[in-house]
Amino acid sequence: MNPVFSLSRFKKYFQYDFGRIWRRCKMDFFLVSLTGVVLYLLVHLRHLVFEGNWGDMSYSRQGLAYSLLSYLTALLLIRVYGWFTQKSQCVDYLLLPASALEKTLSMLLISIIIIPGGVVAVYSLLDYLVALLDPSYSTYWVNKYEYLSGIRAERTAGEELTPSFLALGLKSILNWMVAGLVSLLCALYFKKRKTLIAVCILFGIPLIAIAAMVQNGLPLNEILQLLNTWSKYIPLAILPLVAAVYYKWKYTTV
Repeated sequence: MNPVFSLSRFKKYFQYDFGRIWRRCKMDFFLVSLTGVVLYLLVHLRHLVFEGNWGDMSYSRQGLAYSLLSYLTALLLIRVYGWFTQKSQCVDYLLLPASALEKTLSMLLISIIIIPGGVVAVYSLLDYLVALLDPSYSTYWVNKYEYLSGIRAERTAGEELTPSFLALGLKSILNWMVAGLVSLLCALYFKKRKTLIAVCILFGIPLIAIAAMVQNGLPLNEILQLLNTWSKYIPLAILPLVAAVYYKWKYTTV
């Protein structure tokens, strides 16, 4: 049998890995998926208490809920793989008959594809159910499509080049992957304060950059342009981050 990669061996290891994680973290998974519903209820509860009406869940608020969902999903990975630095639990995984490559692939498949994909799927399903129950509510994806279509129509009229919906979707997925990998590395490399360190990296660095630009007197439109330009280079971090995950599996010993 190939010592580096065997499909049958990888399949058995992946099934064990995913099953163990699902039993441990399924409740956390569903709680994170409820982000949109919770914000929806909070917004309308506020309107009912302070203004006496049902209120409106605007696209900007839905965008906030979706952004929060992406960060919470990334931080969820610390809960999923935070055991790695606990020797008593890590030993079990290290002794399993699978190569470092197979363990890395299983971890990456679960952490940056299955978990985010599952969270978005449940979030979107709940969003759709809310829209069925509340006729005044439009789902996030419908509003996003209309919003982007409006921007594209304006820019096309002004003869400005705009990226396709596919390109925008791919960019969003890659950014989710980077955020997830950052949290995953915090889970693998730090023994304490994993969540705090991940939050400082994911939130602190962008906030410091924005604060520095504001301090230098840059107008808001230039700040947004710079952030948009920098975001194009974020996916370049994926390969180094993946390599760091493999390195940890390869050189961690019992």
